Amino acid sequence: MGVNQYSNSNLSHIDVPNVCGVYLLRDTVTGGTYVGSARRIRTRISIHFHDMQRRPEQHTYRRMRGTFQTYGASVFEVELLQQCASEELLTVEKQWIEKLQPTENLYVCTDGRDVYTAATHAKKSAAAAALWKDPDYRAKAVAARKGNAYCKGYKCTPEQVANRKRAARISNMKRNYGDHWKDEYIRRYPEHAEDVNV
Repeated sequence: MGVNQYSNSNLSHIDVPNVCGVYLLRDTVTGGTYVGSARRIRTRISIHFHDMQRRPEQHTYRRMRGTFQTYGASVFEVELLQQCASEELLTVEKQWIEKLQPTENLYVCTDGRDVYTAATHAKKSAAAAALWKDPDYRAKAVAARKGNAYCKGYKCTPEQVANRKRAARISNMKRNYGDHWKDEYIRRYPEHAEDVNV
């Protein structure tokens, strides 16, 4: 059964407020699950649905995309797992991922290989958790995400902003495409092709 644009973007059946917290997105057809966090959950869910429809290269919740394209948004459920402050989002999200082991929160390449082994992933998770337990690190990281320099609290220079954007693009490509990240990076960001040689 095909779906139209309205049914794809319809959130009327999603009984979750637009609050800051951690949520569970469930595919009721396949049983797939995804744990995410957002400052405005309903808005984030709408973005998920948009990405499933319009961004086939996006590998997050890749198993859910087929269900969405066949049945639309109506077969997805969203559950508010925990409401929390924005600075606690990543810590709380990680706790729920470890508890629920959702099927879609995986680092997988386009050919199906895991980007990280289970041991490497566990090591990275433990290191990140240790960092975020440090209040000083958390304060600096939150400030950095708002565009403030780590050490002085001043606004980032244009060069610093550009460097962070480049680093984020490269990190996402490596995570999603593994060994073939350069080809996909050049295809998607031709104006930044020189980044692959940095």
